[in-house]
Amino acid sequence: MEIGPVSNQNSPGQGPKKPETEQQVQPPAIDKSDQVEISLDARKLLAELADQKLKENGRQLDSLAESEEESGRIKAIRDKIESGYYDQPEVRDRIVDRLLDDLDQ
Repeated sequence: MEIGPVSNQNSPGQGPKKPETEQQVQPPAIDKSDQVEISLDARKLLAELADQKLKENGRQLDSLAESEEESGRIKAIRDKIESGYYDQPEVRDRIVDRLLDDLDQ
């Protein structure tokens, strides 16, 4: 038995051609920047959870802050959390960079 050539409009080694009427669909542009927003309620909850964890470990906030300076620093950090200081884009970028550095170690 003899097999003859196959009739094909394509050159050898090429797949079938798409119809010319079909439009090329471009994928939507992807925004490669992410944003993180932490609500005031979440910041307060985080502060409460931190206090609870300290108490579970047998440490009170007062005993942790042995001096007035440490106590003032902790209060300043709490005030920054509640005021939204850590929600500023440049601050969030620094936080993310430091977290990534810690993960790399």
